[in-house]
Amino acid sequence: MNWFDILKNAGLAQRQRQGISARQKDEDFVFEDEDEDDCYNEFLDIIDKVMASFSNSTINHWHQSEHQQTAKFEYDDFFIRVESNIAEKGKIPDEVYCAAIELAKIQHRGRRSVRPTSTSTHGKYVGDYFVRSAMNQDKYAIFIHSHKEPHSPSLRSTFMLELNVKNPDDERGYSSAFDTEYSLHKDFDNWRGFF
Repeated sequence: MNWFDILKNAGLAQRQRQGISARQKDEDFVFEDEDEDDCYNEFLDIIDKVMASFSNSTINHWHQSEHQQTAKFEYDDFFIRVESNIAEKGKIPDEVYCAAIELAKIQHRGRRSVRPTSTSTHGKYVGDYFVRSAMNQDKYAIFIHSHKEPHSPSLRSTFMLELNVKNPDDERGYSSAFDTEYSLHKDFDNWRGFF
């Protein structure tokens, strides 16, 4: 008998089954890499996605430390400023980050229906924290802070991106994108919103 005949004969071929069937799975068994309640890292992933969204820009300013990032992405007629200051993992409960992400998702779904000159804001209390997500034509922001200790930097996380139009007539050299053709509600470069 040659190897081809052996493989054709189902009784002689060895088979190895991999995986766990639903009937065999132990109720208490959890894969080690599963971590369903890690909204803190998901929040950081959103920030990383946003920071990578402006690849066709010129980066005019970049600063990064352990928990803080700032960047200025320049285009011909406008620029995007991104700032994040995230509390150390474990300082703010994970469910607070989950609530912040959910609020941002609600707003993101309706981002194209927000009137250009209006601001859409959603907020709620989660335990000792207040979570707020704000969105308008030229600014997206997520704020988390302790309402018991509102000025404590270790109990606060913020993430904001802002679009400004270059304007040589303004003393700052830029102005708001309100009432212009530029908007964070539109897709450009690799920007498609937070999600």
